[in-house]
Amino acid sequence: MSEELEKAREVVRLLEEKEKQNKVKCVSSIKRAIGVGDTFELAGLKWKILDIDDRGYVCLAEKYGSDIEFDSNSN
Repeated sequence: MSEELEKAREVVRLLEEKEKQNKVKCVSSIKRAIGVGDTFELAGLKWKILDIDDRGYVCLAEKYGSDIEFDSNSN
């Protein structure tokens, strides 16, 4: 049983490593297309990319309109 458990752990480790490599490759290809400092439009706002990592993008809207409501149930 112990040997089977160790094999299963190794398979999980290999799968996790492969998933991590795939995410990095995907982010790397995105970085070539658009990068830090680039801008894009979404939802009527112009956004600037501040950072890109394996978890995704960090963006900031260049201008926030006063007529845009984020959530009517909170402040």
